[in-house]
Amino acid sequence: SSQIYPIHLPLEKRTRRALLICNIEFEHLSRRNGAELDMEGMTRLLEGLGYMVDIHRNLTSQEMAVVMKDFARRKEHLTSDSTFLVFMSHGVRAGLCGIKSSGENTDILSPDTIYKEFNNEHCQALLGKPKVVIIQSCRGDRIGSVMVSDSAAPAVPNPSWDHAFPAGLEDDAICQVHLESDFATLHSSTP
Repeated sequence: SSQIYPIHLPLEKRTRRALLICNIEFEHLSRRNGAELDMEGMTRLLEGLGYMVDIHRNLTSQEMAVVMKDFARRKEHLTSDSTFLVFMSHGVRAGLCGIKSSGENTDILSPDTIYKEFNNEHCQALLGKPKVVIIQSCRGDRIGSVMVSDSAAPAVPNPSWDHAFPAGLEDDAICQVHLESDFATLHSSTP
């Protein structure tokens, strides 16, 4: 097939699902003003792309993990060609803040939890299908600005990737796949 991700089902038989978790109100952190508009805009975008959007608001990190686990096991993923996982919250370097978060290490959802719940072992219905993760949150206390110069000489990367394909592999019904494949992650900010 000439497609990177072949689509096996016609549009009318696909059951695309997207998960949107948006934390707005927090017990110890400031309210995320304007988050409702972001949530509405993202919902419209995903629905326009043909996704049914599961929306959850104001969750602790444990509740976010449970919601993800339940969403990862939805049978609709079997007849889907992809999924979107959208998270909007306050954040720290370690991850996303749950609504009870009050500091760097309390009520935090690690991004590793997202990849674990939707990896090829725990979410086999999405094996070989794109999983687009969008995280709208801060990732630490650093101010996100930098001094730049328009006269700096461009840097040329040195392509030194030297990866050899293992010899002796046969094409049969059993194959080994990377545990966490087909993820594309977008963060709204850098750490």
